[in-house]
Amino acid sequence: MKPQLLKLLTVGLITLAVFSPALLVWWRIWHYHSELMDFQPVVLSSDRAALHMATIAMPSDGRLSLSDADKSSIKAVALALVPLAFLSFIIAVSSGFWVGLWLSDRHQTRRTITLKQQIATLERLWQQSIY
Repeated sequence: MKPQLLKLLTVGLITLAVFSPALLVWWRIWHYHSELMDFQPVVLSSDRAALHMATIAMPSDGRLSLSDADKSSIKAVALALVPLAFLSFIIAVSSGFWVGLWLSDRHQTRRTITLKQQIATLERLWQQSIY
């Protein structure tokens, strides 16, 4: 059982080693793209008021409303979480796949042992009934 677990861990680590550079590059590109999309309106606008700190305005009805700068910062945070969620999804799916293979192999081994025991029992019964 230990060599099979070692094989499973080896294949998992090799797979992670192969895919991790691509995922890191993808995350880095996504991060730069989201920064570009966040700062593009600021650079293109002639109004420099967007560079000031965002304030929360309190309307007369008592409910809080977010300014455009706050909404854009929330959007930036949400966009920054997308690559992390994607990476977590990839890791969860690959881990589930490898655990499934490992459990399937254990199940197949257990079935083989049970079948061999049943065959041995039937052979003993058959030998006893002949004599």
